[in-house]
Amino acid sequence: MMNLCGKSCDHITNNIGDIFTKTEKNVVIEKQPLPAMIHEVRNSTVELLDKNIRLNKENNRLTEKNTILKIDIKDNEDELLESKNQLHKLEGLIFAKNEALGSLRAEHENLSDAINNKKTDLKKLKSEINNLKFKKSPFQSVAHKLKKECSKIVK
Repeated sequence: MMNLCGKSCDHITNNIGDIFTKTEKNVVIEKQPLPAMIHEVRNSTVELLDKNIRLNKENNRLTEKNTILKIDIKDNEDELLESKNQLHKLEGLIFAKNEALGSLRAEHENLSDAINNKKTDLKKLKSEINNLKFKKSPFQSVAHKLKKECSKIVK
């Protein structure tokens, strides 16, 4: 037979109200009238039921909060994935723009070289015109006009 604390009883006396509980080291005698024990068990049962109701309410509240947090986490994961995709697209655009910029720089360098070559050609022409000017040829007036035109182009 089991007592209230879950341990086996060694002996129950003829008096229904007396319970003898034997522990491992010594014998403990509890004497309570049966109606008092029933009242005590009823009170402790009510207390346990109240505590169980409170714990169930707390558990439900925490479960609901957990569900909300899981939804928030899922939303954040979706936003993070979308942000990663946008970042990947932006990295692609940056790479493409850097490639285009490199091409533009190369084209700019080619154009600069071409301009410098034209300037050199114009300087040679100017020099030839000056040489013709000092020779006092009949084309002196034409050379003078060409020199003015070259000067305008060089500037």
